[in-house]
Amino acid sequence: MYMKPICGDQVLGSLPHNAIASWQALQHVSFSVRAGHAFCHFGALPGGWIRSQVGSPFPILSEDGGAFPTWQPYSQDCQLKPLLGPYLQAAAHPGEESIPVVRPVNVLLLGDSIDFRVARHLCNISKHEEHLEKFTDDPIGQEHNMTGICRTPKLIVAKQHISSASLEGPYWWNMNFPPLNSITTGLKAFQADEGVLPDIVSFATNYWDIAALFEAGGFKFEGTPLEHQVLPEEWLRDWTANLTTILSYLKDSVPENTLLIYHTLHIPQQVDKPDKWESDRYLYPHVAQLNAAGRHVARQLSFHILDMEAMALQLPKEAMMADITHPGAGFLMQVLNMMLNMEKEHTAALDGGAGSGPQWQRQRITGRGWFRG
Repeated sequence: MYMKPICGDQVLGSLPHNAIASWQALQHVSFSVRAGHAFCHFGALPGGWIRSQVGSPFPILSEDGGAFPTWQPYSQDCQLKPLLGPYLQAAAHPGEESIPVVRPVNVLLLGDSIDFRVARHLCNISKHEEHLEKFTDDPIGQEHNMTGICRTPKLIVAKQHISSASLEGPYWWNMNFPPLNSITTGLKAFQADEGVLPDIVSFATNYWDIAALFEAGGFKFEGTPLEHQVLPEEWLRDWTANLTTILSYLKDSVPENTLLIYHTLHIPQQVDKPDKWESDRYLYPHVAQLNAAGRHVARQLSFHILDMEAMALQLPKEAMMADITHPGAGFLMQVLNMMLNMEKEHTAALDGGAGSGPQWQRQRITGRGWFRG
């Protein structure tokens, strides 16, 4: 199925000359065609940032006051649509008849403070609410702004913290909640609050793993795997095994039609502050190595991948970051818009029969997890 590109010539005209050649070379490529449906893998598809008001999904300003650019794949057959815009409008102007009709979408983010800010920015932009509603009874998560929920008329985004990919700790900030328990708690809380399970569940943990090593080492890198430029093979093997167990448990805990996303994390800003884990002199390779290992595990388990690292590498830190660690609202709302595009295509593929193909038939590991469905 051909997907009409947003902006048409405006998109091509706003790209650098060398990017146009890549765009044109890719526009006829087919991605995982099943039953006549081209599955685009938006989260991992090569793309670039576009300075185009016409193509902007929603008016979000960057830190310098200008319009934040729009992420768009180079493939003309796989164009992201501005799906978040109507949800923001519906939240800002409830009951207004001119707002396009959109179907409800429910999202659960399992991760760190990056994911928390996705939910918080959604509420701040759409409803001018700085604080999220209570989501779980976890006092530590509430104290550190790691859990909360943003409810809008048609889009609900909840955040439940994941302490790290370790199954037994030690965890950052004494968050002594094993990840399997956190997954179960988040899913139960979402169903109790909303009466349904989420349509999208995303997962990320890299920052917690690096921060936990730093804290466990006495707030220093010496004597931990972080003192090496290349993470030790044995430690990385254990991390990969733990992540496999965690993502398998998550996969077994939701219905088969749930969109499961593993998202990588951008490279934070390196600082010369010994009390900060962002002072890690090997910060770039450490985050990149965990992202690579996470992509590998996610692909093995048929999770969809949203590559925030690749998106962020194309922007200067001062254009996208709110502080040394967290991207600003413009970047994170582009991530949420991509999730909505991924969910829409995922649903269309299942409805059109693409979900019966071997690539999209999720093989559940039985006997574990919360949802047995």
